Amino acid sequence: MTGWILRHPDNLQPGERQQLEALTAASPALASVQEHVRGFAHMVPHLHGDQLERWMSPVESSDLPELRSFVTGLHRDLDAARAGLTLSYNSGKVEGHVTSRNPCQSPHCSTVDISQPRRSERWF
Repeated sequence: MTGWILRHPDNLQPGERQQLEALTAASPALASVQEHVRGFAHMVPHLHGDQLERWMSPVESSDLPELRSFVTGLHRDLDAARAGLTLSYNSGKVEGHVTSRNPCQSPHCSTVDISQPRRSERWF
């Protein structure tokens, strides 16, 4: 069910779409989660950071503690969150590439073993 909510509606199979519609019809809380998640997801590819506070306001007054916690985190660095949803440039995929090379190629430098995080420690 989480995958159905997180996926773009156009990417759902007809059966998945029907099941999700039945679940959200039976649960107002789940329908609210779906509405908020899709609202946020719409801002990401369309770079609508100017709508962030408008999206956050109803989430803060909702009875959805997980989404309220997410909004609390956004408030901690609102300028960065807004910039990330507004500016078209990004750092791209840098996971694992920052430490993949020895920064000092001189023979006088000592190498430090910076091991990659275990798979279970990664977020994705």
